[in-house]
Amino acid sequence: MTVIIAVRITSGYPWITGEFMHETNSKDGQGIAAMIKGFGGVFWRTKNVEAIKKWYNEALQLEIGDWNGTMIKNESESETIFSLFTEADPYFPTDQQVMLNFQVHNLDETIKHLEQVGVPLAREKESSEFGQFVWIEDPDGRLIELWEK
Repeated sequence: MTVIIAVRITSGYPWITGEFMHETNSKDGQGIAAMIKGFGGVFWRTKNVEAIKKWYNEALQLEIGDWNGTMIKNESESETIFSLFTEADPYFPTDQQVMLNFQVHNLDETIKHLEQVGVPLAREKESSEFGQFVWIEDPDGRLIELWEK
């Protein structure tokens, strides 16, 4: 099977403009991801930017700058999962189109921190062959997954 993917990204920000193209003849499509160097960003709208910035700073210790963003540099052992779900999949709320998943160093320490700053867990801790997970909600009601691999 030959798959050709072409993506053109344009924006007002020079660091998120680019063109990518990759072709693979792989039968299983495994070669497709080879064109992607890393995850470039997550962008969404919110009604109260200042309140959301403050919450993400306190709850997840993300220092969001005056430009309303922050850069998270991946560590050598971290990875980014790109996964598709059907519209009816109950893994996260069906009225939420995208769910953030942050990798953490130590989930138990993260839970203690969340308790100290008053952020309740939306779902209890779960363990699987993929690691340990908890979920919290931001002030806009977005479910966020925290993952220790």
